[in-house]
Amino acid sequence: MITRHGTYNLFNLSIPQSDEEKERYARLVGTIRSLDVHSLAVQEVLGHTPEDAGRLLQQLADDTGLSCMTAPNPASGAPAMPAIAASQHGYPDKNGVSRGNYHVGILRNPEVQPVPGGWRAYNGAPDFWHALATLVLDFGGTQLKIGSFQGDPFRPDWRYNEARRVTSAFLGQEGLLGMDEVPPLCGRC
Repeated sequence: MITRHGTYNLFNLSIPQSDEEKERYARLVGTIRSLDVHSLAVQEVLGHTPEDAGRLLQQLADDTGLSCMTAPNPASGAPAMPAIAASQHGYPDKNGVSRGNYHVGILRNPEVQPVPGGWRAYNGAPDFWHALATLVLDFGGTQLKIGSFQGDPFRPDWRYNEARRVTSAFLGQEGLLGMDEVPPLCGRC
């Protein structure tokens, strides 16, 4: 099976309210539909709470023909939920009103199934600038851990340390990571 994966920084995506935001949202939906991916890591999903961001991710999934739901966790009894991980960094709009916190999430083709117990949210501070979300997906008998991450855009040393934490989340599991704010590859960068 040939699979397609992507990553997309949605740049301050909140529930569209103005006509301009609605037009932008429609363009994002069209772009995501055109990607025809099996999994898509997304960053900068805004919401005051993880539940708000989860509702926005669910709306985006519905509008693009994708899914964002995890599988129930048989060990903990946790129900299926939107694959969204929370951060603690808010975003003020042009009027200074907080539009919520930045979150990262994972969208998937509905034909690709989440593995029970394969969901993990690494929520923001103190370990991450924004967050890391990982979800194990079954691609017709092949399981891959898919991750979405957004690193610290301001401090290269923190990006490096976050990258080490992200790497540890994939130990012992084949996977793919969609991310924003790639750490420099050398000390001189």
